[in-house]
Amino acid sequence: MDPVQRPIAVEGALAGLIHQFSDRYAFLRELVQNAIDAGTQEISVTCEFEAGRDGGDAGVATIGVADWGCGMTREIVEQKLIRLFASSKDGDRTKIGKFGIGFVSVFALDPDAVCVDTAREGERWRLLFGRDHTCDLRRLDAALEGTRVRVIKAMTRAEFDDLRIRVRAVVRHWCRHVGVELRVDGERINAPFEIEDAPCQVAVAAADLEIAVGHPQDGVARFGYYNAGLTLHEGTGGQLEGFAFKVKSPGLEHTLTRDRVIENTGWRRAIDAVRRAVAEQLAARAVTMLADELARGEPTASLDYLAGAVLCHVRHGLRSSVRRVPLFLAPSGRRLSMRAIGRRHRSSELLVVEERSALSDALEAQGRTVVLVHGAGVLALLSALVRAQVEIDHAERRWCLAVPDDGPSDPAATSALLDGVARLLAGLGGRLHGVVLGRMHGDDADTAVAITQLGQGTPTPRPGAAVVGTSWLGRRRWLVINGAHRLVPGLVALSQREPELAAYLLVKAFWLGASLDPAQDGRLSAVAWELALARRGVSDG
Repeated sequence: MDPVQRPIAVEGALAGLIHQFSDRYAFLRELVQNAIDAGTQEISVTCEFEAGRDGGDAGVATIGVADWGCGMTREIVEQKLIRLFASSKDGDRTKIGKFGIGFVSVFALDPDAVCVDTAREGERWRLLFGRDHTCDLRRLDAALEGTRVRVIKAMTRAEFDDLRIRVRAVVRHWCRHVGVELRVDGERINAPFEIEDAPCQVAVAAADLEIAVGHPQDGVARFGYYNAGLTLHEGTGGQLEGFAFKVKSPGLEHTLTRDRVIENTGWRRAIDAVRRAVAEQLAARAVTMLADELARGEPTASLDYLAGAVLCHVRHGLRSSVRRVPLFLAPSGRRLSMRAIGRRHRSSELLVVEERSALSDALEAQGRTVVLVHGAGVLALLSALVRAQVEIDHAERRWCLAVPDDGPSDPAATSALLDGVARLLAGLGGRLHGVVLGRMHGDDADTAVAITQLGQGTPTPRPGAAVVGTSWLGRRRWLVINGAHRLVPGLVALSQREPELAAYLLVKAFWLGASLDPAQDGRLSAVAWELALARRGVSDG
């Protein structure tokens, strides 16, 4: 090695420049950036500790950054590395740096020494920087490829342990998306260019733009800007509420203080491309994923997340082609698009169920829109799609259905009860097609003792389920007694001896909570008494 040739003083602006870096470890990002600009395909970051000779806790830590790029000649060292603000990268879109001050950041850690070994075109040089920020330039005899930077600082073992953790975290944060192999203490830290914790996302590459955009599971909007994979700026909030995006482009530049991205033409072009990716590829991806999940016809852990993702696109406006995609599932298996859901149906209601049933089949047969729904997310999406005048409700709460059925009892044994109820309601002026035993479907399948319906097996809206018309203008209805109700077996047995009493108790239970009042109960009991007397051949007088 040649002796020291001459000291080179770093200019007086250094102190101010050092403090521009808010993070003392930002020099790692700058050195990685320089290595990438030098054309290396591999970068190695190492942390080493050498204990003092006395065997105590004190020692010396060395942070090393090694690359196998093009290196530097003496002219480059003196004219570009040491001269502040000198840069050969301005105007070259393949290079990341611009201001020529990245190397200065190594002094933010207040090192005891900085050593730079570099080789290029047969020249090999070593620069040694001391605490006073002056450097000696020496010729290096050992073989070398690329550049090695070592930052040396005295500290304790405990301080080194903290430093090592910090170095790994800083390199991972700023450099995890670089396109070259990057290792910290032998561990590769490269990460895919994608949105973390976003099952629904897309990647789009066009010209010199690379975009990743998706729906974060926590719903927090996030953004990241990168050049050659190096982080320029990351944060929360930003341009697109409800979405997370990352964009990589050589047209993106950071400010001198590295705390934000310059909103120049390159930035505006990148934001426009992100918006297109959201409106086109991501919207289609979210709808497709939700359609696949809904096709299962059962609750899944992803339903609310995916429904929320599609809801974000609905709020931002959906293309008509996406709205036509078969998305929702009817209980019968029929697929419904968002466009179809958004139309106003003749019933002015949208019904939802959790599983297919005789009731849902009957409602669909009437031409009503019924959708399988599991979870609040899908229900919220439906609410955002329909018009204000279209009501959404659970089919079982809005409608009921009774299917004629003999039930568990012998039909002959139930005839006395059925005939008694028919005679009792006729005595009150009720207009009925008849009284039958049936099987109920809906929320009150176990609680309703009977319902009325216009046709056998026809769904009945809940407000009309207890109606027995008496006006000659009223339509005749069927009264269907719930064969599974706990009162019915006892009333069937009672009807063998006292059919009028059994009929009175059943009709009273049927009207209880609906149209029964003291006056109605009085008329009901009077007719039942008259029918009982008539059956026995006894005059009421």
